[in-house]
Amino acid sequence: AACFGLPRLQADLNVVDFLPKDSKLRQDFLRIERDFTAVDSLEVMVNFADQDLPFVGQLEQVRRIDGMLHQHRAVAQTLSLASFFPDEMPQDPVTLASLLKRAERKRTDTEFLDETGQLWRISARVRTNLGLTRQQILDDLTRLLANEPATVTGMSALVESTQREIFDG
Repeated sequence: AACFGLPRLQADLNVVDFLPKDSKLRQDFLRIERDFTAVDSLEVMVNFADQDLPFVGQLEQVRRIDGMLHQHRAVAQTLSLASFFPDEMPQDPVTLASLLKRAERKRTDTEFLDETGQLWRISARVRTNLGLTRQQILDDLTRLLANEPATVTGMSALVESTQREIFDG
């Protein structure tokens, strides 16, 4: 009887499982996940090193990839540098230059763009409580972005990979 269920056995490691049941931290963690946003995150790295696109062209492509991510039901929210720019970029070169200069001055330690301007990061919050495993979400998003200069990575991907290695080992 035990061998019948063996192929269905899956590893599932959740950080909240390590917190004491009556812990305030656990309660807060579960409330944030339930009422506000998913706490699992993925990072999508978009690499423009092989493309000769101007900044605005890269911005538009990141927005398109961001839209593709939102097609997946497990993606709750995304955030990238493109999130901080207006939906329609100004056509006037002086206004556009002013906007880009202001953006450059507001750079922080949580960069969405590397120093070379070729590697963009899209941070995505994903829900794992929809009947999908982390691995299914990772596989789906990887397939969805197969023809894009994008790589899915981040903490959720790392945890999934580690769980699989431990379970297989």
